[in-house]
Amino acid sequence: MPTSSPVYHEMKQILALHHQKSALVLGHLYLFISCLIDCSLTKTSSKHDENKEFYIREAINFVERNYEKAISVDDLAQVCNLNRHYFSRLFKEQMNISPQQFIIQYRLSEACELLKNTTKTLQEIAEEIGYSNQFNFSTAFKRHYQISPNRWRKIHK
Repeated sequence: MPTSSPVYHEMKQILALHHQKSALVLGHLYLFISCLIDCSLTKTSSKHDENKEFYIREAINFVERNYEKAISVDDLAQVCNLNRHYFSRLFKEQMNISPQQFIIQYRLSEACELLKNTTKTLQEIAEEIGYSNQFNFSTAFKRHYQISPNRWRKIHK
């Protein structure tokens, strides 16, 4: 235990005052217990934050590995072993975007790579990134980028 820690300081005070008046020792004993609780809560809070980051990383990794399949928020919550509503709130809190929006953005960024680097049709790209048809893909693309996939391809080729 570092000698600069509040726990160490209070323990040292208690040992130095053990022969003094009991009220003084008792006061330092309460401070000592308070310091222990504070340290415990700090470690628990830190561990909780690490768990949050772990869950988000797990969800993102799942999307990266499975974006071409149908993925729901329920699937992501299940991967993390979390309740759907808690997972959604946690994801939004950590990423500033909903899980569903993240899935869409990830797929569309993959679509941009395919549009730029291949000659695949829009239907082929749509299927490759997890859309059931070209229309849904084009609608999502245009909503996100304010430009059609074909026009985007012409500009970026």
